[in-house]
Amino acid sequence: MHIGSPDTVRPGAATQAGLSGRPWASLPVPLYGPALAMLGLSLLVPGTWPGEAAAALSSGLEVAGIALLMGAVLAHIGKAWLAPTAWAQDMRNPATAPFMGQIGVALSLLCELHASEHAPIASAFFASSTAVAILNGCHAYWLWQRARPSWRDASPAWLLPPVQWLYLGALAPHHGPLLQAPMLIVGGALSACVCAALWRRARQGPPWPAPAQPAFAVLVALPAVASLASLATSGAFWSVLTAACLLLTFATWLGALAALPRVRQQAFRVSWWAYGMPLSAAAIAFQSAADHWGAPTPIQWAARGAGVLSVLITLALLMPGARAVHRFLFASRAP
Repeated sequence: MHIGSPDTVRPGAATQAGLSGRPWASLPVPLYGPALAMLGLSLLVPGTWPGEAAAALSSGLEVAGIALLMGAVLAHIGKAWLAPTAWAQDMRNPATAPFMGQIGVALSLLCELHASEHAPIASAFFASSTAVAILNGCHAYWLWQRARPSWRDASPAWLLPPVQWLYLGALAPHHGPLLQAPMLIVGGALSACVCAALWRRARQGPPWPAPAQPAFAVLVALPAVASLASLATSGAFWSVLTAACLLLTFATWLGALAALPRVRQQAFRVSWWAYGMPLSAAAIAFQSAADHWGAPTPIQWAARGAGVLSVLITLALLMPGARAVHRFLFASRAP
């Protein structure tokens, strides 16, 4: 099993293993997938399986998600302290550094989880997620000035910034209505640029390394979150856009599931957790559309099926994920 990064370093750069003999140097950047998966399920459960037990289960999943989020943050702080050269390399690598945007997505999920009951807390999470998005944007600008990355460096990590900005645009009507249009414009522009870069690299190469390929499940979250954002806005244009985004969500969802048997042929890596939150986001988008449009039966079936698969896939990831963490902790204590 491997808990390593889902992408390679830039040509000519030293590998993390060569920078340090300690396992901390190989700690991956996209370490927040388990937290996102738990928070996504916490948001999905009440709408998909209504009942008295759903609220308790949702609360338990949220607590687990927060614990995993804090654990991942502390792990990266430990890496910055114990393996600073490897940490600096991560932050200079345009193929993996944008995965830090997972923190902002987690904060957006927490914002939505508390939107109806604790408005001040939800607003604080919204402001924090916005701050993280701006910070990531500044870091991306620094990377651009330093390394001048092109479409040849495009990776699944580049999908995180547009997902976060679109998600913020979906949440903005309740926490900052004046910010909705700018956030959606930024998210839409980034989505177009990133998809164009990924498409060009897919057509012309270089090919993505095998460990990076499971992370393309993040692509499902892009139209799913766009669907949620368009559902939050009224008008005929937005209804047409919602329908188009839902169709694209369904297509990418099917594509991710079709690629799953090929992913399972590889050794476990943290990039497998890309099958957590994005599939839950698709189920939430289908459920929201069903509620918004009077619950058309096909959308209900899609929502229920996507929800069940999200739960099953997340449960299937828990065991190999726990074994990978155990091996990492055991290795980190070895002399």
